[in-house]
Amino acid sequence: MKLQSKLFLSHMLVALASILLFLVLVLAIAPHFLISVMNQMMGASNAMNGMMTGSTGPAQTTTDQAVIGALHQALFIAILGGILLALILGIITARFLARPINRIAAIAARIEQGEYHQRITVPAFNHGDELEELAERINRMASALEETEQRRKELIGDAAHELRTPLTTLQGTLEGMLDGVILPEPERIGKLVDETGRMRRLVDDLQELSRAESHRMTLTVQPCSAVKMIDKASQYVSDLMEENGLSLSLEIDPQTPMMLADPDRAAQIVINLLTNALRYTPPPGKVTVSAEGQKGMVCIKVVDTGLGLQKEDLQRIFDRFYRVDKSRSRGFGGSGIGLTISRALAEQMHGNLSAESLGLGKGSTFTLTLPQVKNINIS
Repeated sequence: MKLQSKLFLSHMLVALASILLFLVLVLAIAPHFLISVMNQMMGASNAMNGMMTGSTGPAQTTTDQAVIGALHQALFIAILGGILLALILGIITARFLARPINRIAAIAARIEQGEYHQRITVPAFNHGDELEELAERINRMASALEETEQRRKELIGDAAHELRTPLTTLQGTLEGMLDGVILPEPERIGKLVDETGRMRRLVDDLQELSRAESHRMTLTVQPCSAVKMIDKASQYVSDLMEENGLSLSLEIDPQTPMMLADPDRAAQIVINLLTNALRYTPPPGKVTVSAEGQKGMVCIKVVDTGLGLQKEDLQRIFDRFYRVDKSRSRGFGGSGIGLTISRALAEQMHGNLSAESLGLGKGSTFTLTLPQVKNINIS
């Protein structure tokens, strides 16, 4: 049964119950009340006439029956009128109350079919009530679904684009070898191995990204030293920094408190940030890593003197496959999802990863915050 029918029936039941109660009360009370009043009015007249009229019993009974009969007729007409009025008001009220609900259901059905741009508007009568709250929640859900669908399309397109180049190289080179145009020299075979390695890294990154964004990464969260973690991460990229004409500086507060994190995953985040700085900082440049305790968190900053970020870059820097300078990133073998994975890992460890920049040519600052041990229940 539809909601409109349920609303109508509930309205009619209330109306009929009210009419029935009114009828029972009137039939139980009104006849005695009317007869009593009429007897009082007729008593004075009978007293004046004395014995002239003789016995008044039959006449009184006839009068009482006439009054009760007239009362029944009036009640019957009133009840019919009440039922008719309740019927009309029930239909109007049910339609009026069910209209926004039917509209919400229709828009929800369109959203279910993939029309994520659809939004629900409620009439002014429903502002501030439960229906408006329901519509707002469905609109927020539709916005989230629309964004997710857009990111899914972008992910498929970007993954296909990233795989197309190495696959084209592999196919062209192998076909050339089959035709005898290209000789299977060790150098060319080595390039093919590099291309397959590049595809393998991309597939591994996509798999890791999927686990990180769904918070399904296996983490070993424990008290660990931010100083030791940063030292380990900096050693991983120090030689590359030197080869590319960059200087790496560590400015770590010796009083930096212990943090609660997975030390390997935290090092992975810092390595990603340092590698990112390496890609976008032309020589001679400088990369500085600092760490200190701040408001119950361990704050780790990676500051570079590189290309910097524009406002629109800051808004998308953690999106999948987003790169400020794609050609430069490809030159270093980046897939464009390292920062996305890093932020997801930071959030899974109850921290955060953010980016700042004063603009192009003014460098960038990436800030990783992780909880201090004393503020988290390790159990």
